Amino acid sequence: MVTAPSPVSSSNNDVPLWKVFFLVLGAAFICSLFIILGLICHFIYFLCTELINFLKNPFHKPEIKWNHGQGDGTHEKPYCVIIVGAGFSGLGLAIKLKQLNMSEYILYERRQNVGGTWHDNKYPEYLTDKYNLREKIRFNTNVTATEWLDDHHQWKVTINSGQSFYSRLLVSAKGPLANAQFPTNISGVDQFKGDMFHSAEWNTAYDFTEKRVAVIGTGASAVQLVPKIQKHVKQLYVFQRTPPWIVPKMDRKVTDFEKWLFERIPLIQKAIRSVIYWMHESLVLKKLTPTWQLGCKRVLLSNNWCSTLQKPNVQLVTDGIKRVSDRSLYIKQQACQQHNDRLQAKLKKTIWQTGGCKSWYQDKMGNNTAIWPNFTWSYRLIMQNFDYDKYDLFSIHNKKTD
Repeated sequence: MVTAPSPVSSSNNDVPLWKVFFLVLGAAFICSLFIILGLICHFIYFLCTELINFLKNPFHKPEIKWNHGQGDGTHEKPYCVIIVGAGFSGLGLAIKLKQLNMSEYILYERRQNVGGTWHDNKYPEYLTDKYNLREKIRFNTNVTATEWLDDHHQWKVTINSGQSFYSRLLVSAKGPLANAQFPTNISGVDQFKGDMFHSAEWNTAYDFTEKRVAVIGTGASAVQLVPKIQKHVKQLYVFQRTPPWIVPKMDRKVTDFEKWLFERIPLIQKAIRSVIYWMHESLVLKKLTPTWQLGCKRVLLSNNWCSTLQKPNVQLVTDGIKRVSDRSLYIKQQACQQHNDRLQAKLKKTIWQTGGCKSWYQDKMGNNTAIWPNFTWSYRLIMQNFDYDKYDLFSIHNKKTD
């Protein structure tokens, strides 16, 4: 019978229960202190900006007079603002311009719908319909060139149809992650003859059922797509360069009452956001895993990433990709390289390396490739069992065997 150890032990090596209690209490106190200080800072900021401005002119709403210039006869009347991109930034700016009574603006979007990075999300379409922005957006329109006309103090914006439009202000809201980028430092990646596509250009018609799939990268996109396709594939290889920070995804449905409350009293929403922000800031004190600090890279939100990587049809590969052929990916055997490095470090201290002579033991780089630096019994102990489960065996006809 196996019994669980008692939670309280008299062993001298165990940490006393009262110390654990005070450690937990201290951590909770520090987290609470961070939240309180953060809220105080937010309140001071509010007093120094919005409240002071309100007290100066409590009933005066400033009116903005927009001057976007006139046409010079050579081209049509210019817009005040041209926005490139109808993602979150572009839509947010368009909403703000509309709230400021600006109507002389236009958005150019190269896709057939709004959203940008959130192209498949319903929220951008909700914003578009709510604020009647669709009439201001030109879809399937790609900006090919921009030029500042110093004499006219205007921007000249050329689109894919060859037409040119003009504006006083030009805003780039195209996003830093708008273009899908395939790895260019992997030899042979352009020779792969299987199906290959980027997560930003997802092939919705592709059937993953019983396929052998390789996902390169463990960033924000992989954290979302790997748990989805794992359920359908025969084998999934996930290639990871550096492990990401993963925190729980604390999503929940916002109730109708909360929406009503936030819309009428925005200060309540700001206060709740401040609490959430400073709660997360206080968690920075918990420096527990990866080698890089929390916040150095994007922190990923997921509730099923780690559990997915433990599924029997998923293999996490931490070795780098050496090259790609028409149907295969070849990895850099880092474990093998590390083993060889350890052997060479030991061999450099032996007479075969320090004796001052050259022999067939050594290759042209001076590495000893023929001699075992330890006892013969240790070599036999290591080599007596072959761990074939870690290898793929192929017959001479290039068919995988069981």
